[in-house]
Amino acid sequence: MTTSVMQQQSAMTSGNKAKAAFTYATGWQWLKEGFALLRKSPVKIILFAMLPMLLSGFIQLLPAPYSIITSKWFGAAAVALLWPLLHHINLTGQFSFKSAFSSGNWSSVALFGLTGIAMAAMQFGVAMLVIGPDAIDLLLHMKQTEVARWQLGLVFASAMPLMLLLSFAPARILLENQRVMKAISESIHFFTKAWKPLLIIGIGYALILFAAPYIILSVIIFGPLMSCALYAGYTHLLALSK
Repeated sequence: MTTSVMQQQSAMTSGNKAKAAFTYATGWQWLKEGFALLRKSPVKIILFAMLPMLLSGFIQLLPAPYSIITSKWFGAAAVALLWPLLHHINLTGQFSFKSAFSSGNWSSVALFGLTGIAMAAMQFGVAMLVIGPDAIDLLLHMKQTEVARWQLGLVFASAMPLMLLLSFAPARILLENQRVMKAISESIHFFTKAWKPLLIIGIGYALILFAAPYIILSVIIFGPLMSCALYAGYTHLLALSK
């Protein structure tokens, strides 16, 4: 057998192993690894993850509808800072607030925040279908309307498809210093390679968001767990891509 043939077969075997590695069961494994990461500093991670929600809430107190749009942009950019924080904890075992701000790629972080507006637009479209015209008062002007909790939960969860596609873009921006479009492209590429485990995590995240109107603690407690699971998945994807 010639060397070139052996190399081709080796490459094919490696490719098959990479494809076979990502199954639905892999998603549960990522959740277990994410839980192990969360356990290293659970209270501090959860409190840090709450900051974007609290600050976005304060921004929404400003005049609508610009406050809503600004809060969605800020929220997406701020949530991205969880990636370098988790990366530092994974490497050192220690929580460091400063590690979240260790990247200098702030222009790309700010541009990535625009994806939060895109997710809000997706939610608004679903809200118009599910709730009707009252969605304008509810989502753009923050006025109380007669909306069932399940309707609101469905609106929250509707952003999940886009969230999954963009899951790893913050990691590429903040850990690899990439520009936004390249980071998004690679995130979509990672999704195509590992859509099965990501679907497991996505379903879990969607259930958490759907439950938010009933139990707000579902997002506060379990949201960081899903972020940790995504980080665990990213480390595996990164290792296979090298």
